Amino acid sequence: MNVLFRCCQCNSEVTQIIHSYSKNKSDISKNLCKHFPQVELSWKTRYGFFTLGWKVEIFKVSAKCGHCTNRIYFSDQTFSSKNTEYEEPKDCCDNVIIYSAHEGFFACGDSGKKLQKRINQQIKEIKAAEEKLKKLKEKTKKLKKKEKLRRQKEEERKKKKERERRRLQERENKEMCEIINQQEEEEKQLNRRINTDTSWIEEQMSQMMTEADVTYSNSNNFDSQRIINANFKFQAGK
Repeated sequence: MNVLFRCCQCNSEVTQIIHSYSKNKSDISKNLCKHFPQVELSWKTRYGFFTLGWKVEIFKVSAKCGHCTNRIYFSDQTFSSKNTEYEEPKDCCDNVIIYSAHEGFFACGDSGKKLQKRINQQIKEIKAAEEKLKKLKEKTKKLKKKEKLRRQKEEERKKKKERERRRLQERENKEMCEIINQQEEEEKQLNRRINTDTSWIEEQMSQMMTEADVTYSNSNNFDSQRIINANFKFQAGK
Protein backbone atom coordinates (compact mmCIF):
# COMPACT_ATOMS: atom_id res chain seq x y z
CA MET A 1 0.00 0.00 0.00
CA ASN A 2 1.22 3.43 -0.91
CA VAL A 3 0.31 5.98 1.77
CA LEU A 4 0.43 9.71 1.06
CA PHE A 5 -0.10 12.79 3.23
CA ARG A 6 -0.53 16.16 1.50
CA CYS A 7 -1.05 19.63 2.89
CA CYS A 8 -3.58 21.28 0.65
CA GLN A 9 -2.49 24.74 1.77
CA CYS A 10 1.16 24.53 0.66
CA ASN A 11 1.07 21.25 -1.33
CA SER A 12 3.82 19.64 0.76
CA GLU A 13 3.80 15.81 0.73
CA VAL A 14 5.23 12.83 2.61
CA THR A 15 4.85 9.18 1.52
CA GLN A 16 5.20 5.74 2.99
CA ILE A 17 5.20 2.35 1.25
CA ILE A 18 3.84 -0.57 3.25
CA HIS A 19 4.68 -4.04 1.91
CA SER A 20 2.62 -7.12 2.65
CA TYR A 21 5.24 -9.64 1.50
CA SER A 22 5.61 -10.74 5.09
CA LYS A 23 3.76 -10.40 8.32
CA ASN A 24 4.90 -7.28 10.14
CA LYS A 25 3.82 -4.23 12.10
CA SER A 26 5.32 -0.82 12.62
CA ASP A 27 4.79 2.75 13.87
CA ILE A 28 6.21 5.72 12.03
CA SER A 29 6.31 9.53 12.43
CA LYS A 30 7.23 12.01 9.71
CA ASN A 31 7.50 15.76 9.28
CA LEU A 32 5.21 17.35 6.68
CA CYS A 33 5.18 21.19 6.77
CA LYS A 34 4.66 24.18 9.04
CA HIS A 35 0.89 23.73 8.83
CA PHE A 36 1.14 20.09 9.88
CA PRO A 37 4.62 19.53 11.29
CA GLN A 38 4.08 15.88 12.20
CA VAL A 39 2.10 12.90 10.84
CA GLU A 40 1.96 9.47 12.43
CA LEU A 41 0.58 6.07 11.47
CA SER A 42 0.76 2.44 12.55
CA TRP A 43 0.15 -0.72 10.52
CA LYS A 44 0.01 -4.50 10.57
CA THR A 45 0.30 -6.72 7.49
CA ARG A 46 -0.55 -10.32 6.65
CA TYR A 47 0.77 -12.04 3.54
CA GLY A 48 -1.04 -14.60 1.49
CA PHE A 49 -0.11 -17.33 -0.97
CA PHE A 50 1.33 -15.71 -4.09
CA THR A 51 -0.19 -12.39 -2.89
CA LEU A 52 -3.58 -13.99 -2.54
CA GLY A 53 -5.34 -13.24 0.73
CA TRP A 54 -3.06 -10.34 1.69
CA LYS A 55 -4.22 -7.85 4.29
CA VAL A 56 -2.94 -4.45 5.50
CA GLU A 57 -4.36 -2.74 8.56
CA ILE A 58 -3.46 0.96 8.91
CA PHE A 59 -4.51 2.62 12.19
CA LYS A 60 -3.61 5.37 14.63
CA VAL A 61 -3.29 7.71 11.68
CA SER A 62 -2.99 11.32 12.85
CA ALA A 63 -1.51 14.73 12.09
CA LYS A 64 -0.47 17.50 14.40
CA CYS A 65 -1.75 21.03 13.68
CA GLY A 66 1.07 23.57 13.56
CA HIS A 67 -1.23 26.35 14.74
CA CYS A 68 -3.14 24.96 17.72
CA THR A 69 -0.93 21.83 18.24
CA ASN A 70 -4.03 19.60 18.46
CA ARG A 71 -3.92 16.19 16.81
CA ILE A 72 -6.26 15.30 13.94
CA TYR A 73 -7.22 11.61 13.71
CA PHE A 74 -8.13 9.73 10.55
CA SER A 75 -10.22 6.57 10.29
CA ASP A 76 -8.65 3.15 10.77
CA GLN A 77 -8.73 1.13 7.55
CA THR A 78 -8.16 -2.48 6.61
CA PHE A 79 -7.04 -3.04 3.02
CA SER A 80 -7.29 -6.23 0.97
CA SER A 81 -7.84 -7.33 -2.60
CA LYS A 82 -11.45 -6.20 -2.17
CA ASN A 83 -10.56 -2.81 -0.67
CA THR A 84 -7.54 -1.25 -2.33
CA GLU A 85 -7.93 2.51 -1.89
CA TYR A 86 -9.00 5.16 0.60
CA GLU A 87 -8.89 8.94 0.84
CA GLU A 88 -9.89 11.25 3.69
CA PRO A 89 -9.40 15.04 4.03
CA LYS A 90 -9.34 16.79 7.41
CA ASP A 91 -9.04 20.43 8.33
CA CYS A 92 -7.82 22.33 11.35
CA CYS A 93 -7.24 26.06 11.81
CA ASP A 94 -8.26 26.69 8.17
CA ASN A 95 -5.66 24.27 6.79
CA VAL A 96 -6.56 20.99 5.06
CA ILE A 97 -4.54 17.79 5.09
CA ILE A 98 -5.45 14.75 3.05
CA TYR A 99 -4.58 11.15 3.87
CA SER A 100 -4.75 8.62 1.03
CA ALA A 101 -3.77 4.99 0.57
CA HIS A 102 -3.76 3.06 -2.73
CA GLU A 103 -2.50 -0.31 -3.82
CA GLY A 104 0.59 -0.06 -5.97
CA PHE A 105 0.69 3.74 -6.55
CA PHE A 106 0.53 7.13 -4.90
CA ALA A 107 -2.62 9.05 -5.64
CA CYS A 108 -4.51 12.01 -4.28
CA GLY A 109 -7.89 13.18 -5.46
CA ASP A 110 -9.21 16.75 -5.48
CA SER A 111 -11.53 16.44 -2.45
CA GLY A 112 -8.92 18.06 -0.18
CA LYS A 113 -8.13 20.70 -2.76
CA LYS A 114 -11.82 21.59 -3.08
CA LEU A 115 -12.22 21.76 0.68
CA GLN A 116 -9.16 24.00 1.01
CA LYS A 117 -10.42 26.23 -1.79
CA ARG A 118 -13.79 26.52 -0.10
CA ILE A 119 -12.16 27.36 3.25
CA ASN A 120 -9.86 29.94 1.62
CA GLN A 121 -12.85 31.51 -0.09
CA GLN A 122 -14.68 31.66 3.21
CA ILE A 123 -11.62 33.24 4.83
CA LYS A 124 -11.45 35.76 2.01
CA GLU A 125 -15.13 36.56 2.41
CA ILE A 126 -14.75 36.81 6.18
CA LYS A 127 -11.77 39.15 5.80
CA ALA A 128 -13.71 41.22 3.28
CA ALA A 129 -16.67 41.32 5.67
CA GLU A 130 -14.35 42.24 8.56
CA GLU A 131 -12.77 44.99 6.47
CA LYS A 132 -16.21 46.24 5.49
CA LEU A 133 -17.30 46.09 9.11
CA LYS A 134 -14.12 47.91 10.15
CA LYS A 135 -14.80 50.68 7.65
CA LEU A 136 -18.43 50.79 8.75
CA LYS A 137 -17.33 51.07 12.38
CA GLU A 138 -14.89 53.86 11.47
CA LYS A 139 -17.63 55.63 9.54
CA THR A 140 -20.05 55.13 12.40
CA LYS A 141 -17.41 56.42 14.82
CA LYS A 142 -16.88 59.51 12.68
CA LEU A 143 -20.63 60.05 12.40
CA LYS A 144 -21.03 59.67 16.16
CA LYS A 145 -18.17 62.11 16.72
CA LYS A 146 -19.73 64.52 14.24
CA GLU A 147 -23.13 64.12 15.87
CA LYS A 148 -21.57 64.63 19.30
CA LEU A 149 -19.90 67.85 18.12
CA ARG A 150 -23.19 68.97 16.57
CA ARG A 151 -25.03 68.29 19.81
CA GLN A 152 -22.35 70.08 21.80
CA LYS A 153 -22.59 73.09 19.50
CA GLU A 154 -26.38 72.97 19.66
CA GLU A 155 -26.25 72.71 23.44
CA GLU A 156 -23.78 75.59 23.61
CA ARG A 157 -25.99 77.62 21.28
CA LYS A 158 -29.01 76.94 23.48
CA LYS A 159 -27.05 77.86 26.61
CA LYS A 160 -25.82 81.05 24.97
CA LYS A 161 -29.34 81.88 23.84
CA GLU A 162 -30.62 81.18 27.33
CA ARG A 163 -27.91 83.41 28.84
CA GLU A 164 -28.80 86.18 26.40
CA ARG A 165 -32.49 85.73 27.23
CA ARG A 166 -31.74 85.94 30.93
CA ARG A 167 -29.57 89.03 30.47
CA LEU A 168 -32.31 90.63 28.40
CA GLN A 169 -34.91 89.65 30.98
CA GLU A 170 -32.76 91.02 33.78
CA ARG A 171 -32.24 94.25 31.84
CA GLU A 172 -35.96 94.53 31.12
CA ASN A 173 -36.74 93.83 34.77
CA LYS A 174 -34.22 96.46 35.82
CA GLU A 175 -35.69 98.97 33.38
CA MET A 176 -39.17 98.07 34.54
CA CYS A 177 -38.14 98.61 38.15
CA GLU A 178 -36.61 101.95 37.24
CA ILE A 179 -39.80 102.96 35.42
CA ILE A 180 -41.94 101.85 38.34
CA ASN A 181 -39.72 103.73 40.78
CA GLN A 182 -39.82 106.77 38.54
CA GLN A 183 -43.61 106.54 38.26
CA GLU A 184 -43.91 106.19 42.01
CA GLU A 185 -41.67 109.22 42.50
CA GLU A 186 -43.64 111.24 39.95
CA GLU A 187 -46.87 110.13 41.60
CA LYS A 188 -45.56 111.25 44.95
CA GLN A 189 -44.54 114.60 43.52
CA LEU A 190 -47.90 114.95 41.80
CA ASN A 191 -49.73 114.09 44.99
CA ARG A 192 -47.68 116.63 46.88
CA ARG A 193 -48.44 119.23 44.24
CA ILE A 194 -52.10 118.37 44.16
CA ASN A 195 -52.28 118.52 47.92
CA THR A 196 -50.46 121.86 47.86
CA ASP A 197 -52.68 123.25 45.10
CA THR A 198 -55.81 122.02 46.86
CA SER A 199 -54.78 123.70 50.10
CA TRP A 200 -54.07 126.95 48.21
CA ILE A 201 -57.40 126.74 46.37
CA GLU A 202 -59.24 126.02 49.61
CA GLU A 203 -57.49 128.97 51.23
CA GLN A 204 -58.37 131.25 48.32
CA MET A 205 -61.95 130.00 48.30
CA SER A 206 -62.18 130.57 52.03
CA GLN A 207 -60.84 134.10 51.65
CA MET A 208 -63.20 134.83 48.76
CA MET A 209 -66.17 133.52 50.71
CA THR A 210 -65.19 135.64 53.70
CA GLU A 211 -64.92 138.73 51.51
CA ALA A 212 -68.24 137.91 49.90
CA ASP A 213 -69.91 137.57 53.32
CA VAL A 214 -68.53 140.94 54.35
CA THR A 215 -69.71 142.54 51.14
CA TYR A 216 -73.10 140.96 51.45
CA SER A 217 -73.35 142.03 55.09
CA ASN A 218 -72.31 145.59 54.23
CA SER A 219 -74.73 145.62 51.37
CA ASN A 220 -77.55 144.47 53.61
CA ASN A 221 -76.63 147.00 56.26
CA PHE A 222 -76.49 149.73 53.64
CA ASP A 223 -79.86 148.75 52.21
CA SER A 224 -81.40 148.55 55.66
CA GLN A 225 -80.08 151.99 56.58
CA ARG A 226 -81.36 153.40 53.31
CA ILE A 227 -84.80 151.96 53.95
CA ILE A 228 -84.86 153.29 57.47
CA ASN A 229 -83.88 156.79 56.29
CA ALA A 230 -86.48 156.75 53.56
CA ASN A 231 -89.17 155.65 55.95
CA PHE A 232 -88.12 158.37 58.39
CA LYS A 233 -88.39 161.07 55.73
CA PHE A 234 -91.78 159.75 54.71
CA GLN A 235 -93.10 159.92 58.19
CA ALA A 236 -91.67 163.35 58.73
CA GLY A 237 -93.30 164.66 55.60
CA LYS A 238 -96.57 163.26 56.63
